[in-house]
Amino acid sequence: MNRRGQAKVDSTLKVCEDIFCLGDMAEFIPVGGEAPLPAMAPVAMQQGAHCGENVVRKARGEPLQPFAYQDPGIMATVGRTRGVAFMNGKTYQGSIGWLTWLWHHLLRIVDFQNRVLVTARWAWGYVAWKWGVRLVYEAPPAETPPQRS
Repeated sequence: MNRRGQAKVDSTLKVCEDIFCLGDMAEFIPVGGEAPLPAMAPVAMQQGAHCGENVVRKARGEPLQPFAYQDPGIMATVGRTRGVAFMNGKTYQGSIGWLTWLWHHLLRIVDFQNRVLVTARWAWGYVAWKWGVRLVYEAPPAETPPQRS
């Protein structure tokens, strides 16, 4: 275990013979890398799919394959119709960056029905100007009245 409580895993995401560990709980350092992969959703999603494939390989008596992370890039929305995306060495800005962000996130939704529902909700939010506020806000502490003796 490292100081963050993560288990150190080998190239196939194994901790020991029959135990795999992935996502936030795994410290995985890529071959030739110096630092572990960040504890973020894209890493965990890829590790989950790869680990599932390796479990099937192990059950069939086949050799396990090492995990290789494919960086999906970095994306953010900026305002109502603007965004930025850094993917595969290319930068997309403005409306194209925003559409790239939308498309990328819609494709990550697993169930078709949920994908349609999210698309409809996003479309309605866009047309009706009903986007939620994207602020991190901490309410001030409530004032307590002075105690009477």
